[in-house]
Amino acid sequence: MKNFFKYFLAFTCFMLFFGCSSDDNDNDNNTSKSQKRITRYVSSFPQKDEKWLYDDKKRLIEIVESKIKTIFTYDQYDRVAKAMKYSIAFPENAYDSTFFHYNDEEIVIEHGWSKTKYILNNEGQPIQEFRKGLGPSYSLQKEFTYQNGNMIKVKIADAKYEFTYDNKKNILADYPVGIRLLAYERYMNSLGFISKNNIISSKFYGGETLFETIPYQLTYDNDGYIVKSESIVGYEIISY
Repeated sequence: MKNFFKYFLAFTCFMLFFGCSSDDNDNDNNTSKSQKRITRYVSSFPQKDEKWLYDDKKRLIEIVESKIKTIFTYDQYDRVAKAMKYSIAFPENAYDSTFFHYNDEEIVIEHGWSKTKYILNNEGQPIQEFRKGLGPSYSLQKEFTYQNGNMIKVKIADAKYEFTYDNKKNILADYPVGIRLLAYERYMNSLGFISKNNIISSKFYGGETLFETIPYQLTYDNDGYIVKSESIVGYEIISY
């Protein structure tokens, strides 16, 4: 159970989405011009050392690791339309593709033969996750609860995860929604939650029994952004 919880923190959801309307996107884009941008991300679990590259609109267009790069394409509203992974040794053809389909009150993420659908609240945050494979129908996977713009609980069948937060801004709060989505698949505490602030404690319950509590030690720069996160799971280092 302990290993499962650690794995959950590293890969919280296969595809979890933070959606918003085109008006919200316009506001985010205007705000993000004055915000910091991640240039390097390093973590111990999973082991990563990435460079983040941007275009002249400050949109993330590539994440480059030693052997892999992910290229992002945007639609007319500056929303991520697709994310394509390439081997640096063989850059001609993508070996992995993810497509983003935006609707008013739900998001559908298409990845290979699977589709994940998220029902959104009035803040554009997912409150339910449904998944469909080769079959004709979706099944409920997770339910999410928020408080003050932060995801405080994730319910999965009889298990649940609860989180507490600091009062500092999450660096991804001003990134496009597709980038925040990717954080759920790829990253740990600092980047991997759809919230306004940063997690300082995680709890895992089986039924109503508390199995484990994981505190996080966060280090900030002079502007209040995380530069390091440490826990029993591992560490993350973020450069701007």
